[in-house]
Amino acid sequence: MRTFDIVPALPPALAPLDAIARNLWWCWSPDAIQMFHDLDSSLWSASRHNPILLLARCRQERLDQMSRDAAYVSRVTRIHAQMRDYMAAPGRFPHLYPEQTAQKATIAYFCAEYGLTESLRNYSGGLGILAGDHLKTASDLNIPLVALGLFYRQGYFEQVLDEGGYQHELYPEIDPAMVPFEKVRDAAGQPVSVSIPLPGRPLRIEAWKVQVGRLPLYLLDTNLPQNTEADRLITLRLYGGNSETRIQQELVLGIGGRRFLAALGIKPTVRHLNEGHAAFLSLEDMRLRMEHDKLSFDEALAATRGGQVFTTHTPVAAGIDKFDIALTRRYLEPVAEQMWQPIEKILDMGARDGSFSMAVLALNTCDGANGVARLHGEVSRRMWAELWPGLSADEVPIGHVTNGVHLRSWMGGEFYRLLSHYLPAEWAENPEDPAMWEAIAQIPDDDLWRMHERYRRSMIRFTRRRLVECAELQGGLPDEIARAKTVLDDRILTIGFARRFATYKRGALILSQPERLLKLLRHADRPLQLVFSGKAHPADNHGKEVIARIQQFAREHRVENRLVVVENYDMQTGRIMTHGVDVWLNTPRRPLEASGTSGMKAALNGVPQCSILDGWWDEGYSPESGWAIGRRTATYADEAQQDKAEAELLYDLLENHLIPAFYERDQVGTPHLWVARMKATLRQHGPMFNTHRMLLDYCRQYYMPAHARNNLLVAGGNTAAKALAGELALFHEAFPKIAFAGVKVVNSGAAAAGSTAAAGSVCVGESLSITATVSLGGLPESRVRIQACYGPVGPDGKLAEVTETLDLAPAGESREAPGLLAYQGVLRPELAGRHGLALRAIPRSDLLPNGATPGLLVWEGGEMPFSPQTAVLMGSGH
Repeated sequence: MRTFDIVPALPPALAPLDAIARNLWWCWSPDAIQMFHDLDSSLWSASRHNPILLLARCRQERLDQMSRDAAYVSRVTRIHAQMRDYMAAPGRFPHLYPEQTAQKATIAYFCAEYGLTESLRNYSGGLGILAGDHLKTASDLNIPLVALGLFYRQGYFEQVLDEGGYQHELYPEIDPAMVPFEKVRDAAGQPVSVSIPLPGRPLRIEAWKVQVGRLPLYLLDTNLPQNTEADRLITLRLYGGNSETRIQQELVLGIGGRRFLAALGIKPTVRHLNEGHAAFLSLEDMRLRMEHDKLSFDEALAATRGGQVFTTHTPVAAGIDKFDIALTRRYLEPVAEQMWQPIEKILDMGARDGSFSMAVLALNTCDGANGVARLHGEVSRRMWAELWPGLSADEVPIGHVTNGVHLRSWMGGEFYRLLSHYLPAEWAENPEDPAMWEAIAQIPDDDLWRMHERYRRSMIRFTRRRLVECAELQGGLPDEIARAKTVLDDRILTIGFARRFATYKRGALILSQPERLLKLLRHADRPLQLVFSGKAHPADNHGKEVIARIQQFAREHRVENRLVVVENYDMQTGRIMTHGVDVWLNTPRRPLEASGTSGMKAALNGVPQCSILDGWWDEGYSPESGWAIGRRTATYADEAQQDKAEAELLYDLLENHLIPAFYERDQVGTPHLWVARMKATLRQHGPMFNTHRMLLDYCRQYYMPAHARNNLLVAGGNTAAKALAGELALFHEAFPKIAFAGVKVVNSGAAAAGSTAAAGSVCVGESLSITATVSLGGLPESRVRIQACYGPVGPDGKLAEVTETLDLAPAGESREAPGLLAYQGVLRPELAGRHGLALRAIPRSDLLPNGATPGLLVWEGGEMPFSPQTAVLMGSGH
């Protein structure tokens, strides 16, 4: 059989449509989206907003007709010019980082999924959509970034709910010819390919390029005739198959992705592992350095670590990718052979609790690590503290960059135009600047409210259409289809809940008091309605049961018109719901929500939040912009008690605060206090929870430091990397021999100040003189830091937190113990209460990124003086 790519015969006047369709810039340009919609609105909807498919299936008569429409042709020309201007503009990154731009800083971003537009089902939920927003913003700022992922032919599943509300999965295939994919080819026109070792065979990999504004995304593909039938299925589905499929996919992403960059001649100075799925790339990066630069294993590890950043999105151990050791051994043995290393050495890099953990591998091979919200950073430090034995959890080197969302992708187009009328002209290019949002107060309340009402009506129309489509596809009865056409009321307070139906998110918490809920839904004067949407993982039966329970509740109590589940949650559904609901509801178990970006999307449309103080809402909450369910310090005996207590708090908010506030109106129906809350939501959350702020934080905190560190380590033939590896070997040999021979702590300020403190006590403002006598195990004093760690003492007699860390100064040879070294320092307590201090030794090296190096820490007495869990709960950011 001969196959052909049949392309539309676009009239010359409409030729730019194809160029626009092949760059995903269009999906965050409201004008471009409207242009494709107006070409054929029915086909645009049927294509799931896929302009390639739209142009391929659009009737030739329609194309010819629109080519004669002067106004439409003018729009096409103007939007094409906008895209060209966008691509040619310098962006902000070269201005902010001219030196790094001159040095050709390049960030390689690895992620298992990307949510860019609903017509590319290469995403499952928050992680993928965040990755998509990351790329769009990197393009906007012109950050030199290249992205790697996998092309899943069947993507993530399409959701179908049966009559009982139980989820079933469909897996339609994605045709590369009908999406903006381009096969990556070399100068001779042949597909660029690489191979990676699998047990007993090589695996061949090619890639598709997706242009995302200014930057490329490469999606790796194993569906090649050179591979076995089983291996061709490796990249079939996102999060499909079993553990063996998963480890194969992660080898393709990490090792295959790194090899593909090398095949393209791309030399990243920074590599960003967005979640642990890509952690195998560390092994390949090391192998390349060992092969091409002739580095030892330890030297290659030092060089690789310096340029790598790991972002963890998972606050619970159960959510971390980990593999059986036997399975991992089988798949990593060929990798170890190519690295000329024993397999045990490779397995040790990710071993934890009898399994191989991808997060542990990432943490062991990246100098930079971060969580995705302030609270999640604290949780992550506690979660992984055991990898840094002897450190307070506060000192574990995992920071945070709070997530954001891409403003142009998630703010409604009409809403964007309204704000642009009042805000400074450059507000959308600098949305992280709070000053850009101050003029929100000038927007007339009536204008803002009427616009929001239009979005609510639009959401209800969309919900009805989706319900009718689903009912018709499943052969619904006429009365069922008729009922679907009338659900919801565009005058009623509408609360939205849309996200992945994982257990900890407690999607059915609001159903836990049926009588109170029914009373609210059926209230004559101040009714409530609820719109749910979301998918459960195909293997998560509990999550599926939650969706079914919501559907069954609505049917059993005959409130289908007020309680609706929108089937087949995707990016389009998310956009429409975050534009149109009145309140965004989020009820996770604190602290299990890493971030929760769906609420940020609603906030960018002026929608107030009603949420547990978890994820981003823990740092974003203010009484002016939303409601908090519960308190940060609440503790419960068990999950059942927690659910009961927090459901009670939720209902109290609904009945006594939220619903009354919504229905308090003036004579023309405007709820001025509610609109004030919408404005506060925009003013407070707009500048903080957008991806421009997020990417600039990544550049400042992680990307540019990693770039500088990478350049330092590899300069001069990897001189510094070799020196660092040598230092670490020396430290590991000597540190077990370090011993504290004596420590004296004297209240040196008591006599001079005429202290009134009782014996053994210290007055605030007095000085504690500290002298330590130490045997350095053969190391010179210039290689060791002796520190006094000071803080309040908890009920267990240990440090509850470390509030001050003081480096003691070397004072030469000890008088009391010849041959040993003395260190001295002065501490001045500023707070009353029971406090304590403990001394420790850590390495001193200009080449180490921080003093927190696993295995290189010695406490006086050999025992940790604090409880790690208490430390992270009692204090942060010290």
